[in-house]
Amino acid sequence: MEFGKIVIYYLLLVSLVDSERRLRNFLFLLTLFIITLAARSASVPWQDQYFLAGRTERHITSAGERIELLHAAPASSTTPTTWR
Repeated sequence: MEFGKIVIYYLLLVSLVDSERRLRNFLFLLTLFIITLAARSASVPWQDQYFLAGRTERHITSAGERIELLHAAPASSTTPTTWR
């Protein structure tokens, strides 16, 4: 089944990219897509810092569970990021 999908994708690519202009457009969009994915994945380790600059509320529920509520800091906040 997997090999069949690859064959179908290949035949679709060969049938649709039939000129030099379409090949350039396809390669440009493919490159743009790869760069976008790489940039988004490179930014993942720093996404939590936005929340660390905010405040944390700690609560104990009636069942005895401990929960932490993280509140994001405002976008204009200059509070330094601290690890707790």
